[in-house]
Amino acid sequence: MYEKDGQKFLFLDTAGMRKKSKVEYGLEFFSVGRTIEAIEKADVVVLVIDANQGATEQDTKIAGLIQRRYKPTVIVINKIDTIDKKTLEKVENQVRERLYFISYAPIVFTSAKTKEGLDELLEKIVYVYNQAWKRVGTGQLNRAIKQIQNLRQPPTYQGKPLKIYYATQLEGKPPAFLLFVNKAEGFKENYVKFLENNLRKLLGLENAPIKLIFRGKEEEKR
Repeated sequence: MYEKDGQKFLFLDTAGMRKKSKVEYGLEFFSVGRTIEAIEKADVVVLVIDANQGATEQDTKIAGLIQRRYKPTVIVINKIDTIDKKTLEKVENQVRERLYFISYAPIVFTSAKTKEGLDELLEKIVYVYNQAWKRVGTGQLNRAIKQIQNLRQPPTYQGKPLKIYYATQLEGKPPAFLLFVNKAEGFKENYVKFLENNLRKLLGLENAPIKLIFRGKEEEKR
């Protein structure tokens, strides 16, 4: 437990995950389970990356677990006291490229040895947590949807144009939006990502994972 400016932070450390061949038996097998359990329990996940290694295969796997659970995340590049600025820039680019699927997660640079960046880390944790609980008015949401469609119309599906009629935010976190459409199955990953990225920009959710749920006309009739 750590307290700063009247706010309390409870950090849950996890053992690192290893390659598949090494996690089939014993303690390493259970460390994978502990990592998943910690991710599911966390309000905000702090993904710590060694500045000397960059984003490894295991970091990428953990980031995948985070993404699939729509967890608010802060990426920490630690041990910055051990490398120069030019190398650090290369590490940052490598992390962004490898963990592109959680591009919404801010990066904080820290040194556990010198304590550099630790205050910024706590600030980012609070900021990301608050974004994950943000509520958006229905009017604001639908204006954003219309603006995004003006930038790029939904594609056609089975020879007919896809349509988004309106949207509403669901309860809870992370921000989840229910979109009423003509054909839910027609909205594929490419356009869904386009919607997600632009909704983050227009709704002030730049550092939050968001979940889009599509409901077609056929589903409404059930």
